[in-house]
Amino acid sequence: MPIIRTALTILFLCSALLANAEGQRRYVSPTLGGLGDASSWENASPHLQKVIDACHAGDTVWVAKGTYTGGFVMREGVTVIGGFEGSETQLEERRVALDADSLSVLSGGGKYRVLLQEKAFAIPTVWDGFMLTGGVASKGAGIWLREGGVMRNSLIEDNTAGKLSIGELAEAEGGIVISIAASKACILSLEEIGRNYQHERAKEVVGSYEGAGHADWRLPTAQELRALLPTSDAGYATLRLTSLALDASGASPLEGKRCWTSNSASSGGMAGAGCCDFLCMQYFPLNIYQYNKVRPVRECPRPEVEGAGAGVYAEGGCLANCLVQNNQGGTDIESTGTLLIVDSDEDAIRLPAATGTMRRVWRAGEVVELKGASLSALYDTFGKTVSKGTNRLQLPSVPGLYILRWQAGENTSSMKISVIP
Repeated sequence: MPIIRTALTILFLCSALLANAEGQRRYVSPTLGGLGDASSWENASPHLQKVIDACHAGDTVWVAKGTYTGGFVMREGVTVIGGFEGSETQLEERRVALDADSLSVLSGGGKYRVLLQEKAFAIPTVWDGFMLTGGVASKGAGIWLREGGVMRNSLIEDNTAGKLSIGELAEAEGGIVISIAASKACILSLEEIGRNYQHERAKEVVGSYEGAGHADWRLPTAQELRALLPTSDAGYATLRLTSLALDASGASPLEGKRCWTSNSASSGGMAGAGCCDFLCMQYFPLNIYQYNKVRPVRECPRPEVEGAGAGVYAEGGCLANCLVQNNQGGTDIESTGTLLIVDSDEDAIRLPAATGTMRRVWRAGEVVELKGASLSALYDTFGKTVSKGTNRLQLPSVPGLYILRWQAGENTSSMKISVIP
């Protein structure tokens, strides 16, 4: 598990990526604002993933404080910055510390991996100012990071590896997890059965299907299949993650298909059955004599596996000024590639086999005593001097991340600190 610990200069490189990003800026808030078109704070959208997916490389998304629940996916070249009050016009106005009150919270809700980078990126892609929590997945329950991904100024805690999440492949169970209820999971088959069938024939062929060696496949209920329609943030996340997993498995996609459900209904005064249309993304009853696709489901105990990288599972990428702690089901960080951990406090960094990146946390206004120091200074993460002193330095009243440097004799030292209210 190779790890490279880098010089402080890379920290400022990451800052430059944020400061120099070109393109449009979009705004997200927990509550709908005005037009909801994400064009300003006044018109902020509450739909974080939809806003990201509408962006292009070079665009930036500003995210106000609050909690956003679901499974989120990084988009290459789109910078996403959290921790805003919701009125800032300049990035420098934002002040973040590594606590939930200062960050925008992304929660997996116990059902999703919080953040996924599905592939390596050629364009460095920064997410900054978030708390990733409540994630559950086989590995990387907080974040699965790959080459080109940068997680910065963020807290990654209380995530759990070792249990499959919505949108993950359960190979032994024959498909993709599409919903979780208590200790049960609903599995969508990787396979479509045949071509198109009338409803009665669809029930017959499902009854004889034994995909992955299981004989308990059935037509999905309306509720199970409607959970994949993007009419809500949860549905949008579930369909997006399921589609990614189907594509990665080489399976037939849902998009553009009409699939039967088990529900009976009336259609134009004739016998009908429920149908989910993944072209126009809606559910409606159809005459039972029409022909539609058959995508079976089955229910099983929620699959469990050996967990890895409960907070961060990395196949590359960069963690810059991140606190990773209190994650369960595996080490806090596991790296199978070259992961850059950028931090000015070299003594605070631990390898993946330990507990991740640890930092000192101070209260606003406290006095730091530096024994033997003849000169000390405090800087913000953009290199701007906040205060200077000798062997005693009073911390600012404004919460945030800061770089503390001091000189004792011929030796100069530095460390990163988090100032909280």
